[in-house]
Amino acid sequence: MAPIAFARVAILALLALAFTAGSAAARNLSVWAKPGTGEVKITNIRTGETRTGRILEIERGHDRGEAVFRRVPGGIYKVEAPGTRTQYVTVVVTVVDEPGLITEYITLDEIAPGDPDRALEEMEPNIRESVQRALDRAPTPADKEKALQERARKVEEHLKRALVANEETPGLVNIAVIVQSLNAIQRLRAHYLAQPRPATPDFRQGDIRQWSWEDPFASYAGLLAGAERLELSQVGIGTVVSGGEERALLRSDDHATGASVGAQISYPLDGFDWKDDYDWSAQLVASWRARLVASYSYLDASGTDKAEVPVGTFDTAITYHRPAPNSSTGLFLGGTGLSASQKVDVDAHRVTVGLAGHIPLSSDQRFSFVPFVGLKYEHFKQTYEGTLQSLTFNDIRSTTVQKITQTLLGPSLGGYLFWVPGDSTRLTIGGKLDLFHSWDDLESRQHNICGGCGPDEDDYEVEIDDDDSYWTYRLDLRAELEHKLAYEHLYLGLYAGVRVLGDRAGVRNPENPAQPAPHLTSASASDLYGGVNIRLRF
Repeated sequence: MAPIAFARVAILALLALAFTAGSAAARNLSVWAKPGTGEVKITNIRTGETRTGRILEIERGHDRGEAVFRRVPGGIYKVEAPGTRTQYVTVVVTVVDEPGLITEYITLDEIAPGDPDRALEEMEPNIRESVQRALDRAPTPADKEKALQERARKVEEHLKRALVANEETPGLVNIAVIVQSLNAIQRLRAHYLAQPRPATPDFRQGDIRQWSWEDPFASYAGLLAGAERLELSQVGIGTVVSGGEERALLRSDDHATGASVGAQISYPLDGFDWKDDYDWSAQLVASWRARLVASYSYLDASGTDKAEVPVGTFDTAITYHRPAPNSSTGLFLGGTGLSASQKVDVDAHRVTVGLAGHIPLSSDQRFSFVPFVGLKYEHFKQTYEGTLQSLTFNDIRSTTVQKITQTLLGPSLGGYLFWVPGDSTRLTIGGKLDLFHSWDDLESRQHNICGGCGPDEDDYEVEIDDDDSYWTYRLDLRAELEHKLAYEHLYLGLYAGVRVLGDRAGVRNPENPAQPAPHLTSASASDLYGGVNIRLRF
């Protein structure tokens, strides 16, 4: 054969092979169900890709309808539709000699009672033990169905990981056994869903999912934004003589308002699940269930205050935080007037890590109690910047910068009551009690300028540091109203609360020479807060 002819034949052969392989890279999937079933959804377990179709009547009066999904790639698919038992099907694609698509058929059965013992026997041993424990903890058929729904979700996650592992090491995990276990779980779910139960306004006949606000052990991530009103100690600067008494010319406001932002995440402990040889999580939650929860928030607040003693009214003075080298305790200005201004900035970092449980208080789980135990950390910093300026002498002034850092660390214990009055609303009321060890630190700097004074006072700085530590507490009471949005995994909430802290660090400045130098103090504080949060369940 001539080289050109041979090359032409080779190219045509390659094109034919490519066409054949491409044509066989997918199959049609035909889903049969009762007419009127409605929408059918298929989900690729490995990729998460979802396609939807509608059951159409084949011909008038026929007892079956059909939805056809064309060119479905090979893989494991979850097939679900309202009023039917969810099934898992394996679509196997092979290269065939002649082009064309092969159609695979699956029939969705209606929800009906089944044989629980047989369904359990068909499950892989580790999966069967975990399912049995979930059933033993669930008191009613509705609770058992919901527990099985959660176990099915976990097995699906395990199946996805197994498919990835088999891509790297073919044959490492027996995929068929996991698929068989999933189908057995769904038959068991259908059995309990078909059991008689008290009628409730939220249960819709034919819906495979039992009504629920959300799985209490679902994973979620959330963001929050709000405002806080903080109670602070009053820090005084300057001295005014009035009525024979010496007092601070200006004291900072006892409150500051600011904005807060934060993030939170939750993950069920039994989410670390499904080892091929041993179910570690089942041993962890044999007698209890819990979620790991963590949150972080940042607060930024500020406030400004001003005061002035006009010329010719009261006597004023600038009191040194510590006597100067010449033993002077300050600058007496008489009736020459003095203005004062002070700004406070507050920033706080808060971290919470802990475990939250779930205790149903009613069979339909409209009422439940969520206990919490964990660890809390807070870094609370206050910065006061004050300025004193003579109204008569421009070269007489004093500036003060004082930083108070309070670090709190300790255990937290609390609980919340959940009430779900309807399909899309939940009310939460509760609180936490924190026991903190507090480490307080003060950095105080005063800079005094006097143009007409001697060398000891013309440019005089005072630096004072102080620290303290002790145990204190905080009570945090909170209420939240949460609404489930149109997208079923998204929740929007409004919250408000009050925090009562046993001791909040502050600083005490001398208002006259007879009082001691700046030093740390502490006093109880009550803070109000509120805001909005958005949470995504995954």
